[in-house]
Amino acid sequence: MEDAALPGVVGEVARLAGLSDPEAAAAGYRQAVRDAYWEAKDLGAVTSYASAGYAHCLSAAVAAEEEAAHRLRSEAKALMYDLASFTWPGWGEPGVEVLERDLRIGFDAAITNLRLARDLDKGDLPL
Repeated sequence: MEDAALPGVVGEVARLAGLSDPEAAAAGYRQAVRDAYWEAKDLGAVTSYASAGYAHCLSAAVAAEEEAAHRLRSEAKALMYDLASFTWPGWGEPGVEVLERDLRIGFDAAITNLRLARDLDKGDLPL
């Protein structure tokens, strides 16, 4: 089956995963996460894009040179930050319903974001 024939989120993840430039793919995943939240109000899509992008960035970082690997791991961290933020009900974003499962996913993303911030030696970030 051609990637273009895949529907919605699955098709977009397949397209992004197939890009030859992992940093361009990372940017695409981040934009997809933001579009899924701000435009579609779809936390399931947010979670799918963030999870796929996180895995893609970390996998690509393994084969990348040191500076590119750091940028890719930083993108993975940013994806987890966005996922944690977008699954927090305190924003009260109209049209976004945060369910119990979203809270658990967001909590795990926040922990992962913090771990990556420390691993990447991001400095004195507010915690």
